[in-house]
Parts: sequence; structure tokens; C-alpha cells
Amino acid sequence: MMQTLWLSLLIAFACSCSGQTPKALAPITKNERAEIEVIIKRETTEKILSIERESPDTVKVSTGIITPGKLEGKGQSFMLKRTKKGWEIKQRGLWVS
Repeated sequence: MMQTLWLSLLIAFACSCSGQTPKALAPITKNERAEIEVIIKRETTEKILSIERESPDTVKVSTGIITPGKLEGKGQSFMLKRTKKGWEIKQRGLWVS
């Protein structure tokens, strides 16, 4: 809790020094989620664990498995960017915990 407060204050301070105001990112719409899921399901059979907006036109997708009862898992990560043609994979990687 305290770490979150300090991080929020640090971000607010950094933005105030740079003259920028932190902006909330719009939630991922149902249509966006459906389009992104189709693209990811073409790439892997792993379960989609999360889709997070990184910027207005970029999302990060994590797929894989998490072992129940343990803090262990593995999977893939994808960075997608919205283009004129739709969502495209720009980066991919692996994750392990």
C-alpha cells in the first residue's frame, strides 16, 4: 500500500516537473478484445491470461499457464500495435516465474 502511494507521488511529481499531466488510458473495448484474441489464437494455443493497454494504440498480451497454489508459471508475451490494417504483432517474447 505504502509503495503504491510513493510510486503515485513520484509519477505525479515527475509529470509536474515536465509539465505533463498523467492521462488515464481508455479501457479495452469488447471489439478490440475480440480482434486481439483472434490474432493471438492464431499464434498459440496457450490461454490468454491478460490484455493490458500500454498506450492508446498499443496493448500487451500475456498467455500461458500458472500453477494453481504456487507462484509459478510460464508463457508468452506479445506487444500489438493498432495500424490502419488493424492490430499487428510488433514484439514477442517468453516469460517464466
